[in-house]
Amino acid sequence: MKLRLAFGKTALLVLVAVGTLAAIPLGFTRIICDGTIGGGSGGTIHCNSRQYAYRVKPKNPITKVEIGTENPNLAAYLNRCAPPGWTLTIVQVQRRHDWPYTGHGNVTGSAGKCQYLMRWTGPAMTTNFELGFDLNWDPHDVHWVTSDGSKAGWTFPLGTGGGPVHAPGFP
Repeated sequence: MKLRLAFGKTALLVLVAVGTLAAIPLGFTRIICDGTIGGGSGGTIHCNSRQYAYRVKPKNPITKVEIGTENPNLAAYLNRCAPPGWTLTIVQVQRRHDWPYTGHGNVTGSAGKCQYLMRWTGPAMTTNFELGFDLNWDPHDVHWVTSDGSKAGWTFPLGTGGGPVHAPGFP
């Protein structure tokens, strides 16, 4: 259902598991958490059955996606999948996170900070794409940011597009 907001923007209404309504602005890039570790399919575009998979739905051209993580070892991110030309690096920059793991569709907190982030970069993407990998660490809830300025809204349900996503926590 679409909703016209007072300041002229359009938003998508999402029913949160606790029964409240949150409006995800339609003019922003969304990231859907679809990894098998969180109960998703593991990907269907560029990824297939990955423990961690992120479906990016751009509203503007995207050349970078940053997602919090606790694992600084790039070699541990196995079976990586991404559009052609996209690469992954790990950078020591803090991003908001929350423990413990929260199921998809639920609102979570943001009580702490990851010590690292996954920085995916590549040629500009204007259509839906996926980023993913396998890493057998327990998930936790993390912040994300894209090159067009979109970012996770911690008042939105986890994994559904506007809210945080799952990423590796600790082994």
